[in-house]
Amino acid sequence: MGTALAKRLVQSRFESPVQVAILNLLVAASYLQEQNERLLAEHNLSPAQYNVLRILKGVHPEGHPRCEIARRMIERAPDLTRMIDGLERRGLVERARSTTIAATRSPASPAAASTSSNAPRPPPRRSTACSRAG
Repeated sequence: MGTALAKRLVQSRFESPVQVAILNLLVAASYLQEQNERLLAEHNLSPAQYNVLRILKGVHPEGHPRCEIARRMIERAPDLTRMIDGLERRGLVERARSTTIAATRSPASPAAASTSSNAPRPPPRRSTACSRAG
């Protein structure tokens, strides 16, 4: 049971098939995360920054207030405002006066996010502010 896993973890005994399945999932998730981070690093993006761009692309051509972006994040980012500031400085997002954040580009992949600044850009995304209730 789990010979590849046993070699990878240098462990010969497992408590149950369920433990083997869970460990296989964890090893696979770790591998995928490493590959994703490597790909994003080629474009000077962190996984959290890509997550913000993914969220904004999903509502194109609209935008979201910061609190809505925070709500939709896969992994919570405690420094979301600073992260968005950095994306704005790089020209990847734009803020509207209503505190809505909009992507200046609509990247389908990290490679698209690093295209030339001369590339045509879609209009900024707009949305309404977050509700403080609930």
